[in-house]
Amino acid sequence: MIAMVFALIGLFIAGGIGRTVLRRCALFSEARAEQWAFAAAIGFGIIGYGVYFMGLIGHGLLSKVAIGVWLLVIGAVSFRGAVEQVRDISLGIRAFAKIEMKSERVVVVFCFLVLLFFGFVSLLACYMAPTGQAWDAVSYHLADPKVFLRQGQITVLPTEHHSNFPFLMEMLFLVGLLFGDFPLANLFHWLMGLLCVVTLVGFGQRRIGNTAGWIGAVLFVTTPVALWQASIAYIDIALGVYTLLGSIAAVEVVLASEEKPRKQWSVIAGSMLGFALGIKYLALLPFAFIVCLLVLKRVPFRCVAMYLVVGGMIASPWYIKNTVLMGNPVYPYMYKVFPNSKYWSAERGRVYDSEQQGFGYAHSLRQPAETVQNLMLSPWRVYGNAERFSNQGEYTFMALFGGLWAGLLFAGLLLRGVPLGVKLLTSLGVLQLFAWFFVAQVSRYLVFVLPLLAVGCGYVVHRMLFEKQKSGRVAWLQPILVVGAVGGQVALMCVGLFLLPTNGRTAMENGTQPTVVNVLDMLAEFSHSSATSPRLTRSLEYPAINWLNMNTDKDAGVVLYEETRGYYLDRPYLWGNGEHSSYIPYDTFSDSAGMSAWFRGQGFRYALVNLNWSSKKGDPEMPSAPIHLEREALRRWYVDTAETTGWRGLVADALRRDLWRVVYADRGVVILEIGQ
Repeated sequence: MIAMVFALIGLFIAGGIGRTVLRRCALFSEARAEQWAFAAAIGFGIIGYGVYFMGLIGHGLLSKVAIGVWLLVIGAVSFRGAVEQVRDISLGIRAFAKIEMKSERVVVVFCFLVLLFFGFVSLLACYMAPTGQAWDAVSYHLADPKVFLRQGQITVLPTEHHSNFPFLMEMLFLVGLLFGDFPLANLFHWLMGLLCVVTLVGFGQRRIGNTAGWIGAVLFVTTPVALWQASIAYIDIALGVYTLLGSIAAVEVVLASEEKPRKQWSVIAGSMLGFALGIKYLALLPFAFIVCLLVLKRVPFRCVAMYLVVGGMIASPWYIKNTVLMGNPVYPYMYKVFPNSKYWSAERGRVYDSEQQGFGYAHSLRQPAETVQNLMLSPWRVYGNAERFSNQGEYTFMALFGGLWAGLLFAGLLLRGVPLGVKLLTSLGVLQLFAWFFVAQVSRYLVFVLPLLAVGCGYVVHRMLFEKQKSGRVAWLQPILVVGAVGGQVALMCVGLFLLPTNGRTAMENGTQPTVVNVLDMLAEFSHSSATSPRLTRSLEYPAINWLNMNTDKDAGVVLYEETRGYYLDRPYLWGNGEHSSYIPYDTFSDSAGMSAWFRGQGFRYALVNLNWSSKKGDPEMPSAPIHLEREALRRWYVDTAETTGWRGLVADALRRDLWRVVYADRGVVILEIGQ
């Protein structure tokens, strides 16, 4: 529970500093819930940037003492704001308590109970040790901040290109790892989900109707992929919160009739999208779409300029760092534009882009007929063929979206008199859906679009429930159908959480991840540390990593082959596959002896090869390999039939010459000691 206490303290400090920043802003007199969400988002951004600059400076600043002092200082500066936010929360709760219609009150109570239940479930899940299913978390969202903490500063991790992404949320994860290990890091993303719910509810109450925001929040929370992400150290919900807040502010710029509110909303919109750009490159899409919205709605040029300048200034530290250190502001993308990108190449860029384009269905403009057909079918395919839009290691029940989103959005096209604010926010979300189809059809990249779509979908349900129906024999059927649809999504989520089996033993033997995580797993994990986690010890790669932690010197470096998930490894490590980076100069080694000497000179004494992810897996002559046949698979796949050039050829040569010898083999993972 210590992690939860620290998370609440962090939320209190963030809300306080954000409320201090917004003190002179008179925009939220009737929007206390939204004011708190905006304030907390600003506060978390300030905390993250502070940690980032401290990490760049180094010299002991990336420590408990230094970061603790930073949090205490901003907590003291924002104490008055923190007190004011308590009042804001109180006034917000009172506003929701003033709902007069009995039917609306029933809907709100139902939605509140649903949100409370699933919020508690996802809160429990934050205490589950992340495994291979949370691939990005254990590869870089958590792994890189852990490396920064070990180093005492933020540096370029030369074989890990993700370390040059915008890392605002990772700075909060770093604070989490420092003060409460992975549960606190997970809880920071859970808090972003809380801010999303509060924003949807507050905006719906202010601009649409008493129930619209509540329903939209329920639709968001009961979407499996969103609930899953709320409990792990990913970044898509955080990106969705900042995008939603920035889009709401931009819509208020359009709707405002006076100059002063327009300017203030423009600054807030720029701030939110600036923070979003500090989370993920994909924020460039909503950032650009909002510019188009402001221009098309003939917003004064001064407001558009303020939005651009503020957003650009807040985002700039990440992009300036990349330009200076890596020669590419959006490293490692756009290699053709930035051919001097460090540790990168045209071939690596081609492979990386090909991997991103490999998800989903064809979308080349060279084949317009097929592309248009695939675009039109996307809403159904995301629901029915979800595995095409997910990584192999991440696809479970929790990767699903459900078809209710598409159904409600299409129903919304038939409604008249939709408020302009709802139209604009939903349109921004739909534009991002189109962009997603052409950029990278990865299902979790849609998570940050869902909050915008929740506004429109919540409005549709609100209208169907409470608008006066025209006389007719089936007029009573409409509210029944919509209640059944929303209730069905809630029920589906409950089935997944309580009734679907985990298949843990079968999954381990087959070299895959468990089918789904349910509430029973969460309860079993809650009382365990990462070292004793039953779920973690079932993981294929963890026993090998634990062996390295227990049986090697603390400074003995490890080279990871066919593996990127280094979060649990308490040793210096590199990603060894040559496709990741040119930092390891494989092309300059004349033979494996030269490679071994280079590794040992850099302090790397061991190599880990995860045969479960080898390109040779599926060998018809060894159908059960590599599980229980690690040494044989290593010989057949990396010695007898390995490539003669590149890193695989050098590794094969080292094995043939007995320069690298096996010291551990289990569950399809082999550890080699690097000799000479």
